[in-house]
Amino acid sequence: MTQRGLAGALAALLAVPALAQPIPGPEVAALVAQAMTQAGQPGARVAAPIRAFPPCDHTPHVAPGPRGWAMVEMRCDAPAPWRRTLRTNALPAAVHDTTGTPHTTAANPAPDTGHPVLVAARPIARGERLRAVDLRPGPAGGGQRLGHLTDLAQAEGRRLRVSLMPDQPVLERHLDPAYDVAIGERVALRLVAAGIEIGITATALENGWRGDRIMVQPWNSPRKVQAQVIVQGIVQATPKLGARDAVQ
Repeated sequence: MTQRGLAGALAALLAVPALAQPIPGPEVAALVAQAMTQAGQPGARVAAPIRAFPPCDHTPHVAPGPRGWAMVEMRCDAPAPWRRTLRTNALPAAVHDTTGTPHTTAANPAPDTGHPVLVAARPIARGERLRAVDLRPGPAGGGQRLGHLTDLAQAEGRRLRVSLMPDQPVLERHLDPAYDVAIGERVALRLVAAGIEIGITATALENGWRGDRIMVQPWNSPRKVQAQVIVQGIVQATPKLGARDAVQ
């Protein structure tokens, strides 16, 4: 290829626009915070989304939702249109009824009439098992909604069905049932035969509460074993199953 041809090829390559990349969570949060600051929202803050937003060929549009900056909308027009909403730390704007009477406003927030409820202390992804450090007490606002959790024991150790943002209240419907043993979980399998007790690690193949009989699979065998749930995380092989048979 001649020098002129090579120069032409390079010029053509440089003329091809770079493909837009997904927008990472911290960048999304920065864009929202910048828009809120420009709009005069003091102490603007939004938690970075866990997952990146789709690519955008331009700086996404950020605007307040119907009730102000408590919920913001981020919108992109190209290469493919998309729209996302995010919760922020701003208080909802006033909403008037047909008589013109304002309801909740930044200067007149709804009274906290309920007991403290559990809220997320950080962004938590769907499928995560909740720990004590993931939750904290939060205000109930205008009163407790059906399904609000108030005791850490009600949520600790349970798996999330949905993703949660910081300060979002945890509801019963957000969580999987409080099984003593959950499918896919590592459990301690007790094998009892002829007065001898052996303990090995197994994987639960079914969900179960105390007293239920579920199938588990010992770590050292492809054979499935039926066992009874004794307490959380511990199961025991049925009496008719010998310890030697179970581990083979």
